[in-house]
Amino acid sequence: NPGNDNEDGNKEEEEEEEDMSKFIIGYKKDDTEAGGKKADEEEEDEVDYSMFILGGGSNDEDEKNKLNPEDFMAKNKEGAVIVRKPGEIQGQSFTIDSLKNCTVALFDQSAQVQIDDCKGCKFFIGPCEGSVFVRNCEGCNFVVSCNQFRTRECDRCSILIHCAQGQPIIESSSELSFGPFDGAYKEIHAQLKSAGMRAWDTEWTNVHDFTPPKAGEGPNWQFVPSGTTAESLLGTSLQKLCDSITPESKPVVPRSWGRRYFDEERSELCFVVLGGNDPESLGHTLMESKSDDAKLIRSRVREMTQAEVQNLWGNAEGNELSGTVSQGTVIGAEFLVPKGSSGELIAKVLQDSPSAVSSSHGSARKLATEFFGALKAMNG
Repeated sequence: NPGNDNEDGNKEEEEEEEDMSKFIIGYKKDDTEAGGKKADEEEEDEVDYSMFILGGGSNDEDEKNKLNPEDFMAKNKEGAVIVRKPGEIQGQSFTIDSLKNCTVALFDQSAQVQIDDCKGCKFFIGPCEGSVFVRNCEGCNFVVSCNQFRTRECDRCSILIHCAQGQPIIESSSELSFGPFDGAYKEIHAQLKSAGMRAWDTEWTNVHDFTPPKAGEGPNWQFVPSGTTAESLLGTSLQKLCDSITPESKPVVPRSWGRRYFDEERSELCFVVLGGNDPESLGHTLMESKSDDAKLIRSRVREMTQAEVQNLWGNAEGNELSGTVSQGTVIGAEFLVPKGSSGELIAKVLQDSPSAVSSSHGSARKLATEFFGALKAMNG
């Protein structure tokens, strides 16, 4: 079996495969199955394991192409360390259920991850092409990169999140803390690409709460302290968890400050558009060269037509947006900069590059609303 399951963990109990439909929020199973068969009859439906065959349900019976379902789940363990190395998940789904005081680290791309009924656990989840569903978990720490993230009936959990499609969703949960994803290793570059995710999709603070607090109650979520890292949540470094990953000294997913409160007497906003043949490399150059006083709030990757580019410039009055960007893939990024600087430090770094920088706090707020608002409308 791949991975690094700690032999000290409790022996996993044998049990039948669960109906994965229970992970769909709001799903309620009928009392009877199709055709009138009772759900609790002794006769059980045959489990379809085709999802564990390379190629997704292929008729190829070659044993080399078959995967063992046991390698894609972690259940009923206590005090275990469970690791999947790069190449060991191969884009399959992964199920985690009924763990206590365990550490789980998935350093490979997955289709979706289900996490149920865990207490006091620590999780690192590498790029997940679909959704990471977390239900009935208590006192857990998560470092997660995914397209969608949802919790239901979770309490006292801390989450460092890269949610590429934006807006993490929580439901019937309390005392959650969110912060920016922190997890760099060289293999994650290819994993993000394979999962159809962009490192610069960093907007994570627009958390949607399906069950908002009642009048007089505090919020169900807050920000983690600004210095929180993956190592502080996991209790160890990524390299110590898995010596098969290749160290990466620079952040792959830029750490964003988020839309937190800021003192407008001391700081102001700056909006930046990055273009050219490789806007992500340009963005990393900016992050490495900018002053520590300039903090990334949020960013999004967007494909823009020439008409959309012209429309963005058309909504900028006078010299509110200086620079030139052509159609194609662009990154829109909102920064927090020292009051009165008007993004001059950022503009200096981006000089002579395919980019544009707002000229004032007012223009930055206006242009960011236009850019991120258009993306929200496109995504429904």
